[in-house]
Amino acid sequence: MDSSCVATSFRIPEQVLTSSGQRMQLLGFGTAAYPLVTLEVAKQAILQAIELGYRHFDTTYIYGTEQPLGEAIVEAISLGLIKSRDELFITTKLWCSDAYGELVLPQLHKSLQNLRIEYVDLYLIHWPLSSKQGRYEFPKKLREYCRANGVLLIGYSPLGASGTLWGSSRVLENEVLKEIAEAKEKTVAQICLKWAFEEGVGVIVKSFNVERMKQNLEILDWSLSEEERKRIGDLPQSRGCTGESFVSENGTFKTLEEFWDGEHRFGSNGEKMPVLGFGTAVFPSVGAEATKMAILQSIRLGYRHFDTAAKYGSEQPLGEAIQEALSIGLIQSRDELFITTKLWCGDAHGDLVVPALKRSLQNLKLEYLDLFLIHWPVSCKPGTYEFPIKEENFFPMDFNSVWAAMEECQRLNLTKSIGVSNFSCKKLTDILAIANIPPAVNQVEMNPMWQQKKLREFCRANGIFLTAYSPLGANGTFWGSDRVLECEVLKEIAKAKGKTAAQVSLRWIYQQGVGVIVKSFNGERMKQNLGIFDWSLDEDELKKIDELPQSRGVTGVAYTSKYGPFRTVEDIWDGEM
Repeated sequence: MDSSCVATSFRIPEQVLTSSGQRMQLLGFGTAAYPLVTLEVAKQAILQAIELGYRHFDTTYIYGTEQPLGEAIVEAISLGLIKSRDELFITTKLWCSDAYGELVLPQLHKSLQNLRIEYVDLYLIHWPLSSKQGRYEFPKKLREYCRANGVLLIGYSPLGASGTLWGSSRVLENEVLKEIAEAKEKTVAQICLKWAFEEGVGVIVKSFNVERMKQNLEILDWSLSEEERKRIGDLPQSRGCTGESFVSENGTFKTLEEFWDGEHRFGSNGEKMPVLGFGTAVFPSVGAEATKMAILQSIRLGYRHFDTAAKYGSEQPLGEAIQEALSIGLIQSRDELFITTKLWCGDAHGDLVVPALKRSLQNLKLEYLDLFLIHWPVSCKPGTYEFPIKEENFFPMDFNSVWAAMEECQRLNLTKSIGVSNFSCKKLTDILAIANIPPAVNQVEMNPMWQQKKLREFCRANGIFLTAYSPLGANGTFWGSDRVLECEVLKEIAKAKGKTAAQVSLRWIYQQGVGVIVKSFNGERMKQNLGIFDWSLDEDELKKIDELPQSRGVTGVAYTSKYGPFRTVEDIWDGEM
């Protein structure tokens, strides 16, 4: 063995498992390696881990590391690193293709044979679904729930799993974590692991690098301050391991939302947003009373996510509808709803953002928003609300001051999350470069005729949830057309499935992992728009939609000016046409 490996002089904290009384080290050593390493490399890394003091090892049949772990255990005993297998805590897992009643016990026996041991300490169901038998290819709420029910939560990918097919460097490169690490003279990795410990969560670390193995152990004789824990608690939230490989059009889980039980969570509060929202922008305008009655009807039907904006003129009727829904018992609390509004261009100046949000809250008769968006990436003459905006009244948006003011809105608890609308990849990059709180959402035009493929990939990679407006082409508005609803491909698919072209379009957006804002004040269509969750589009249908010709419906021409900052629509979208 490497002479630099020195056993630890301290004991790793343990947790007693409620159901068995079994003692488990809270710091475990993971054996999943992506890309794969040889069995000998895996075995030697495990031996080094044992010599350093690790006693909890995590594997699974699908990792291909049960066998080298078993060999390492036998060699560790022969070398005297441990006296018996009983000194170790071994976890393995049941893979999806063996997740059938009659296969569970035989598969565990197979794992025990690979591990060369008579028993495991912990046997886990790997994922909450079954796959075809015999195939082994790789295709804040939870913490509270587990704590309340005596279930110990164990965190994998505690450092973001950079270098794996699902991971990224977003954890290790996070500026807040780097600042805390520098102040405490620790590594970012150690800060992350210590945070997990202080949350009462077990953690599986994986490094085959000896120096990092040692560093991962050095988290037990210091602590994070209350202020440091608060800063980490305020970090924006999004999944790294989405579970996308376990989603299939023909499977148990047809979308990521179904896989995680319909919860899309984002933002520093882990905010939960219904993926189907009800839009309140009406062109041409209808009266406030008609808007209020339509919103009430939508609440009766089950809508809970409502999208408005200062410019729509629908904040006040939405607020009145919420009050009436409470008074007649349609909802028990405002907290049942998810409310989004937007910052208009005339208020997109650093000193006007907070006052504009307070004005919107007054219109809505609410104490807080769930989501506050910058409506367009341009400013106009302060305090003006005209549309169309006069060419001479446009100004370049000062992203630094406006986004800082958006962040202040969240810090003041006036909104739970903040985001943007109509931002290109480049403009999002500009915001991300200056943001302490990254945008949680980007709301843009998206439908089968404008699929936003590049923007979808960018947002997914950067933890920004994409939400689609004009999902049916906005027919009847000054910018829209009937090209979506009259598309022959969509009509053919709809006819074959016994659905409407609108439902096919909405289902397609949903299956892309994108939220969607629908707008109809027609009661029958409101119902139809909700009927997209109990069926799915198959691969062939998705391929047909994927091949549709693409062009923008919302060009943004109304936000161009010969005086700038955007002289052409290409300038608005940074060439993403």
